[in-house]
Amino acid sequence: MSSISFFGSSSSTGDTLELLEAISSNAVKILLLNAANTLTNNDWSNAQADVMSDATGYADTINASSTATYDATNDAYTNAVSDNTEISTNSTTFTLQKTINYTGTCDAVAFEQRASATNYTDPDQTTRVTFNYDDATSSSVDINNSTNTSYTARTATNPTPEKVLTSVTVYQKTSSGSVTAYARNFLLTGSGEAETVIIDVSGFNTATRAFVFVEGTGDTANATVAISDGSGSVTGAVQEEIDLTSLTNPSSITITTSASATTISGYVAFFW
Repeated sequence: MSSISFFGSSSSTGDTLELLEAISSNAVKILLLNAANTLTNNDWSNAQADVMSDATGYADTINASSTATYDATNDAYTNAVSDNTEISTNSTTFTLQKTINYTGTCDAVAFEQRASATNYTDPDQTTRVTFNYDDATSSSVDINNSTNTSYTARTATNPTPEKVLTSVTVYQKTSSGSVTAYARNFLLTGSGEAETVIIDVSGFNTATRAFVFVEGTGDTANATVAISDGSGSVTGAVQEEIDLTSLTNPSSITITTSASATTISGYVAFFW
């Protein structure tokens, strides 16, 4: 087995940023060691690894065309259903502002909420999240805001998460026409759709085989892998040897999740 090549850079300044750099760097090294233990063929010659400490990855290998949603709270990409479009109203009665169509189950809806002003009448803002089920019933959860004029993370927990949804609808109202209610970045936690995490790779033009290890939660075992050189691609499964002999210079790896809830917090791509 050849030595591990670590891909990354360190350009931060200040004690806190340096500490975060050290944590991410150590996380990559631990990930590499854990991934190497899953290989049945240890004759690999090089490896590229990254952890999702931010949206581009600690080593800046994550391509912006990835369709999965970056979850900064958990330092991971998620295939949960999301809608980031901001909504707003100054209506004093509940107004329908968003419909998220989705067939499946989910645990909760996470989002961000703020009001343009507070202290008019308590609460100044109410965001109502309604879970619409496939048995023609629904449940609503009201999230009130009386203090926050800056965006604040909120969660509406699904009262019956075992039921299959057909959609989630979002309504808002304010206490006064002088107040505008805002909400954005809706994420259906515990849901899942087929989404992609695209990785930029380089320097492996002599490689004939690859093995991609994915770290995360949920249904990572059923993710698929496509490795491309820009003109052609080969496919396989995670933690499975993939033949690269039809490619000239691999330039990207696309990891596609299943439709079950999955997060991806890191990866290692072995080449030999």
